Amino acid sequence: MVAPKFKVDDREPLPAVAAPLPPAETGEELALLALSSIRGVGYWTLSRMAKAGIGFAAFLETSNSADASRALKSFGAKLENKMAGEWQTVRDRALARATRLIEDLRATGTRVVMATSPQFPRALDDLSDPPAWLFVQGDLPLLSKPSVAVVGTRAPTDDGLWLCRFVGLCLESWGAPTVSGLAVGIDHIVHELSLRAKVPTIAVLGTGIFSDYPKGAVALRERILGAGGAIMTEYLPYETYGAENFVRRNRLQAALAHVLIPIEWASRSGTAHTVRYAASLRRPIAGLRLPDWPKDRVAFSDGAATARTFTIPGQEDQFRRFVSDSLSPRAAAHEPEQSSFLLE
Repeated sequence: MVAPKFKVDDREPLPAVAAPLPPAETGEELALLALSSIRGVGYWTLSRMAKAGIGFAAFLETSNSADASRALKSFGAKLENKMAGEWQTVRDRALARATRLIEDLRATGTRVVMATSPQFPRALDDLSDPPAWLFVQGDLPLLSKPSVAVVGTRAPTDDGLWLCRFVGLCLESWGAPTVSGLAVGIDHIVHELSLRAKVPTIAVLGTGIFSDYPKGAVALRERILGAGGAIMTEYLPYETYGAENFVRRNRLQAALAHVLIPIEWASRSGTAHTVRYAASLRRPIAGLRLPDWPKDRVAFSDGAATARTFTIPGQEDQFRRFVSDSLSPRAAAHEPEQSSFLLE
């Protein structure tokens, strides 16, 4: 029986000297990138492998093509049946590509942080499905500081813009970094207001770190990094956007922050997902409304026990105190209730 082979790019020459296999205790980042460069192996395959406790560097030590192929397919890899190279060849080329990619990431100030690293933001461990790795550009320790997530619609009304700017005026007094999603609308404005208030801001992407999305955000990303902020994502470097990616991105925003401020959102929206994730993690949630809004315009589900709604103007002091208290070390010391729930 002929051993299964892996599709490789026939135009890509083998390196003159095969790339050395990195030690298992130090080569997980390189091995992650190497496996991700094999055609048919993507985010979900690697995520399932990590969840099953399979080390990427250890997996690369597999010597048998049939074993390697069978294992990757069992985790969802879509390996092509046409065979153009043995596992050893595929492995060596993948490691060579990963080495080049590591250099590209370092050139942009991006680090690959595995969940086992002491620098991984432990707040993400509160999730029932935390990421197994992160790509972080900028200030990595910033992700472990008490922060405020501010999210909202991509198409805010004048009312939503007013509330967003009001929150922006509070940022300096809280002195905490902000978390948002870099999307057009409220997210974009939050990052801008953070820069104006001179507080660092964290953009959580629903794409890979090298993906140009949303279009036109490159200048804002550079300003975020220049002001001591960070860009983070769990997706592979060149991964493009997708609806599911953004829903999953929202769980990271909810978990990373000590308090969530949703501004103007619909019951079926990305912001609603973030609210539900925050509620499941028992993160404090501060909803905002204008005095002439109907009361049901800002409505939380019965499970959102940590959510409060504040009328602005009128309850400014209570709102600011709620956020300040949520950022305190005492509030951060609670044990969140991990729960799984279905999104609509």
